[in-house]
Amino acid sequence: MLSTHQQQTLRRKWIFVLAAALAEAVFCLAYLLLISRSEKNAWLLGYSKTRLFMTVPFWAAAGLAGWAVSRLLRRDAPVEKMAAGLGRPLFQVLADACAVMAPMGAYLLVKWNFFIDTGFDYQTVVQRLNPYLLLLTLYALGFLIAFYPRPSWQPLAGGLVEKLRREASYHRALPLVLLVFALLFVAAHFAGWTFQNNENWKWSLLFFAHEFNLDNEQVLPAFFSGFLLLLAGLLALAVTADHFQARARFRWHWGLLALAFFYLGLDEMLHLHENWSLPGADLISGSKGFFFAWVPSAIVLMVVFSLVFLPFFLNLPRRAQVLFLAAGVLYVGGALGMELVASEYMSTFNDWGYDYWRLVAVEEGVEMLGVIVAIHALLQMLGQGVERARAKA
Repeated sequence: MLSTHQQQTLRRKWIFVLAAALAEAVFCLAYLLLISRSEKNAWLLGYSKTRLFMTVPFWAAAGLAGWAVSRLLRRDAPVEKMAAGLGRPLFQVLADACAVMAPMGAYLLVKWNFFIDTGFDYQTVVQRLNPYLLLLTLYALGFLIAFYPRPSWQPLAGGLVEKLRREASYHRALPLVLLVFALLFVAAHFAGWTFQNNENWKWSLLFFAHEFNLDNEQVLPAFFSGFLLLLAGLLALAVTADHFQARARFRWHWGLLALAFFYLGLDEMLHLHENWSLPGADLISGSKGFFFAWVPSAIVLMVVFSLVFLPFFLNLPRRAQVLFLAAGVLYVGGALGMELVASEYMSTFNDWGYDYWRLVAVEEGVEMLGVIVAIHALLQMLGQGVERARAKA
């Protein structure tokens, strides 16, 4: 039961967030309508029918936000029911999705408007995408402001490790959210191929094909893959803190695993592995099956890593063993297995066409899936602490 003060505080916060959503929808609508008009559409005030149709989502968003604000301004607004609704798992899923979408949208807005050399066709498309990207980004931020910090019915009391455990219990559906984004990136990868090979779309959508090519560096999918690995590193670090607090066996292995995730995340974003190799690896790199020079060194390091972590793996709970084994097989199968297949293909055909494009999609998609499974396993490892605490209570 919320006190009167808590209800007033929640009402004021939601009125602010929803009023901002109304203003944002109106601003984005004006943005779209202020793009240069054409004289041939004078009978529609210079707007094409397509442009007018594009305004429908903004009218709908503004109307919905305005209705919600008017409802909250009434004293009989069901604030307590709305507060209870925010405690449902669905809203945590939406919050997780917004936490991923907001930085992505901001990144695309900045990059596409300031850091790509756009011709007239590019600018026309980007200008029409901007209002949608901007509204999506602002709404994601608004939802996060409404949802965080956690309200009084979801306290994070206790020490640091206990807070991490409890927070992990709220994000059990996060791997599913991340999986949806990974699938969208794979779909965008194939859409990019279609765009760049279609003469009608090529010159206006080539920037999209470049941005969502999973084989490119310094693009959004590469940063997303790096984010997944860094997130896995943070979760492994939280498990490490838990094990050090309990002075558990293999606590140093958890720390090394966290460092490995952090390095792989930085490598995914900066492609550090392209510039290193172990002594003697250059003797076989470039040969058939080893078209990419870093692959032989990576195989050696993977074998060493597996031997060092074998006792650690055998000491894990049964369910964790299955999940980490699946994650390792998927990630290594994508990063090295598919890289060997791609090496064989390039050594034989030396063709960067559609077949190679498909190999890249499988490689990167399976890699992301492997890391997502690892994130699921790490969240469960943290969540077990919460379940133990509840059982004692």
